[in-house]
Amino acid sequence: MERNNAIAKRELAHEQHLKYLRYNIWEGGSHFLPSSADWTETASPLPLIPASELANPIVTKTIRENPQLFDIVTPIFVDCFENLLESHPNQAFVKSVCRDLREGFWPWADTHFGEYPNTLDLSLPEPTNEREAQFLRDQRDHEVFKGRFSQPFGIDLLPGMYCMPIFAVPKVRNSPDLRMVTDQSAGEFSLNSMIPRE
Repeated sequence: MERNNAIAKRELAHEQHLKYLRYNIWEGGSHFLPSSADWTETASPLPLIPASELANPIVTKTIRENPQLFDIVTPIFVDCFENLLESHPNQAFVKSVCRDLREGFWPWADTHFGEYPNTLDLSLPEPTNEREAQFLRDQRDHEVFKGRFSQPFGIDLLPGMYCMPIFAVPKVRNSPDLRMVTDQSAGEFSLNSMIPRE
């Protein structure tokens, strides 16, 4: 009976946490650990960019000569985040996540240097439907303003860049509202083809 009361009290305390804090704990003895929080305790550190990718002279030259196009943008205050995680039991993983929040995450991609084209433009022509065309222009401008798209740099891709098709579709069937889609799987040399499926 006492055990059931103790569990009930713990569950009540858990339910009274602010919703966004309910599962963001790793306290010893807690049975409320979700799989994602539990996983971080044993996860391997995130990988560094492989030396083979850093040795790609085309990409490294473009990045070095155009750093303004490759800002690392995150809504996370990384120093504060790191301080909040100083008691986390897997510091190697925490340090790797914080490093990547500062420097950019590596998506485990193999860019097939020497096999795939150095530059690939699969962009589509502007839609003939003016409403869709204006929607895409507005979305592009919004993404640039938010820092999620680079500032304009001309009409041609720089060496090492890929551009995947972008188009508009209805948000839901028969809806007048649109959403923007970027097809990362388009073509034989798609961005998604560089990332392992597992």
